[in-house]
Amino acid sequence: MKIQTGRNLLTSKSGSSYVWTAVMILVISMIFAAIFAYASLSSIVRKAKEDTQRVLDSFVIENAAEIYASIKNGNHDAIGREYSERFIDRLHTELGLSRQASVLYNRSMNHEVIFQFNDTLTGAVRNDVLELKTDFKIIVPVWFAGNKLFDLTIPLQVKSLYVLKY
Repeated sequence: MKIQTGRNLLTSKSGSSYVWTAVMILVISMIFAAIFAYASLSSIVRKAKEDTQRVLDSFVIENAAEIYASIKNGNHDAIGREYSERFIDRLHTELGLSRQASVLYNRSMNHEVIFQFNDTLTGAVRNDVLELKTDFKIIVPVWFAGNKLFDLTIPLQVKSLYVLKY
């Protein structure tokens, strides 16, 4: 029996070439589907991080003097409570997200992207530079053939620096 390889395998007259051609098309299709799914998920994550960074930057610009004075007076807890709540409200309104406690979520096309904030804002002042940062997780559902397979959890951090001018 002669073993077929390469080009002969795909052009066989015995009919077995149809099976190998179908298998190769399925494998190539699965590879492209995985690449497109990865591109889609990375786009969602990048967009969420950029939007959160934009909101944090504008929040810092508007509240820098007040936050700086609060930290200089030794009131670090105010950042964790008062300013964190105001920042979550700002995210909620500017990004058009729905809200439940410290969880924000976006429902679009039956997919629910969840922004989960734990310790919302942390702040520090070093050499007259105010630094605010927030750690959060984005939870993105992964779907296949109309069924939800699992939730992909991606931890992110955004940081904003503001140089105080006198």
